Amino acid sequence: MDLCDDVVCPECDGSGETTIKDPLCDARDAAIEYPDALRIEPVKKPRLLSWVTPDLVHLFNDDPVRPELCPEFRFRMGECFVLGNGDDVAAVICVAQCREVPSTVAQMEASAAKDASARIAVPYSVWSYEKGAGREIIQRTLNLVRGTRPYITRVVTLSPKTEMARRFHLSNGAIVFRENESSDNYEYLLHG
Repeated sequence: MDLCDDVVCPECDGSGETTIKDPLCDARDAAIEYPDALRIEPVKKPRLLSWVTPDLVHLFNDDPVRPELCPEFRFRMGECFVLGNGDDVAAVICVAQCREVPSTVAQMEASAAKDASARIAVPYSVWSYEKGAGREIIQRTLNLVRGTRPYITRVVTLSPKTEMARRFHLSNGAIVFRENESSDNYEYLLHG
């Protein structure tokens, strides 16, 4: 059914019997050129950084870095954040709070604590659903740590030994802190 079926529209049915024009008629609207001042651009809502809530734990199933980690483990290690607007999620990051820089998930678990004795934030998994959202969630997380976690003195990742992880972290301002047997640690400087 054509959108103009309710109204007689010469451009659509060719009858020429009326001058009533349907504003939804594609044939006519395609020929109208609107001045730039009348064009309405969609307003892009700013993406928010917020905690993963129980209704969003299903996102952990999409984790390409550490899919074996259950939600309970992730929350025990520290905090998990989403970047987005409501159900429109652009990226996810999981960050442990540790007493020392881990080289394995087991070391991260042994070193994790949710108190001021754990002075190292350890992003151990980040993934995105939109181009550029991984970079944005890293930068927003760093800003959150700088602004609200004065006891955190370092941000050092626990990353897989992949070229993709290396390029990602180095292009986002990290430096190689340590290369381990099965992982790499990249450090983001908090000050300077």
